[in-house]
Amino acid sequence: MINTLLSNLKSYLYLFPLLFGIFIAADDQTVIVTILPELLMDMKVGINELDKASWTITGYLIGYTAILPLMGNISDKIGWKSAYIISLLIFGLGSILIVLSSFFTDIFPHYANYSYWFMVFSRFIQAIGGGALIPISIGAASKIVPKLSSPIVFGLIGASAEAGGVIGPLWGGVITHFASWEWVFLINIPFIILTIVLILKYPKVARKKTKIDIFNGTIFALFIAASTLGFSRIGYQDNKMYLFFVISIFLMILMIILHKLEIGNLFPKNFFRFSNFFWANITHFFIGSSLIIVMVTVPLTCATIFSMTALESGLELLKFTISLGLFAVIGGIITKNKKGIISSTGGFLISGTSLWLISLWDFNTTELNRTINLVLAGSGFGLLVSPLTDRAVSGINENVKGIASSLFTTYRMIGMIITLAALTSFGTIQFYDLVLGIPSLSSNHEINTIIAEKSMNATITVFSNFYFSGSIICFVGLIPLFLMYKSKAT
Repeated sequence: MINTLLSNLKSYLYLFPLLFGIFIAADDQTVIVTILPELLMDMKVGINELDKASWTITGYLIGYTAILPLMGNISDKIGWKSAYIISLLIFGLGSILIVLSSFFTDIFPHYANYSYWFMVFSRFIQAIGGGALIPISIGAASKIVPKLSSPIVFGLIGASAEAGGVIGPLWGGVITHFASWEWVFLINIPFIILTIVLILKYPKVARKKTKIDIFNGTIFALFIAASTLGFSRIGYQDNKMYLFFVISIFLMILMIILHKLEIGNLFPKNFFRFSNFFWANITHFFIGSSLIIVMVTVPLTCATIFSMTALESGLELLKFTISLGLFAVIGGIITKNKKGIISSTGGFLISGTSLWLISLWDFNTTELNRTINLVLAGSGFGLLVSPLTDRAVSGINENVKGIASSLFTTYRMIGMIITLAALTSFGTIQFYDLVLGIPSLSSNHEINTIIAEKSMNATITVFSNFYFSGSIICFVGLIPLFLMYKSKAT
């Protein structure tokens, strides 16, 4: 008994380098939230330029998503070990380039606008490396620790990603409290080096005979970029929006045609014939759509409505992080006992209800109330991690599991990108409509008090609509979830 426990513990520790790499990459996905005010100030970007500022997050999500299918292809070709190390090196390069963008702004202040977009591009490069780590890890897990239960392993991988993504704001708040925002990215380098050293200790990995489909990978990346640009203009409904949507539709049709003609191997033709895999991906899309609302809006709510510092906002999110990580593992245990539908159904119901409760937050919301709501939200999303992953890759051939896991993660990221772009656009327009007619600042103290109160009420309304939208998305996600479990496992 003791020997078995020690053996299992050793196997879990063997996964540590993979989980740690996922954690630091996911951390940088959201660390931007709390360092954004300081970063925008250094980059000479006005805090009122919401559309421009949002690209520090959206640019990362695009890079993170665009590489996913292709990296699964590459991982199957060169082996997970080489793919993982290359991804970490690209992630490190992007981190260095972000710091250089700040340096360029200091040296050439008149070209700060170009430096800002170089920083966004650097975030894109960074995300290309970070986005590849989860699908590589999912595909590699069964080879590294084959005797461990897949649902529990998937739960650990998911918990590492979710914990990194939500603890990012806290990490950013702590570092900017003691140093400048550039250190958020500089500190990645020693972590990357440590992870690579540990990964090199793994045994050599056999390579598979497969082609890397760069052509289809490029088309997919352009489709993601065009779709994001279109949704980022949806609040304005101008000619740019229609142009980007036309381009994205054209690229989507082109991908479908190439897929039907079996030109390229980026998306194996038989994958989506398996109804449980198809519906698992659709369900993952809804999870990403609702999760991004929590990840981005909660820190902003803490900072604006409750006047918290960056560090305090991060600590508030820690309540969400801890419960999400804990219940991701619990969800894995439930799924292991063949009760994945209980875990995932409960996850959606709890997440949807908690987001509705958060949408009711205002000035008078107590700390106890906020804590209960955030813990509920974290536990709900945590319960969804393992059963969805287990259902999506069950029955998938080991030779293409890297591609399958990449596609699965891709759908969630697309949900995040589309939702963030659309909410940013709608939120900006709605806020301007709500404050329309409010007078400018006056020398009269009473008038200024009224202005501040109306502006804050407008902010609360916008954030409340965000959370309520997330709640609706969670409940709608139950539809593809039930269709997934209704279908036969592959």
